[in-house]
Amino acid sequence: MGTLWILLDAFNILTLGWFVRQVTEDEIVRNVRFLKEEESVWYQERFANGKFRKLIIHDWEVRTMIGQFEPEKMKKLSYLTRQQKRIDRILIKKVNALVQ
Repeated sequence: MGTLWILLDAFNILTLGWFVRQVTEDEIVRNVRFLKEEESVWYQERFANGKFRKLIIHDWEVRTMIGQFEPEKMKKLSYLTRQQKRIDRILIKKVNALVQ
């Protein structure tokens, strides 16, 4: 029975490993620069907020999410709107967790 679990774990790691992409610090910095340079009002507002700013700068999960943005798609408003909702959700979740 133990061998079966080991095989299932190995299978999960191998299959999920293809879908999970590691984000580099360079990708995160590139996307943050794009959001700062483009007139992304929502990003500027989040970055001006002290609590959100700390999370954007220091929180691994938030930074990873920003790094996962597709650079070629970031020029499309619909894509940025979708990503804005994702970032807002995680920022609010993290701030609420800090308050409690």
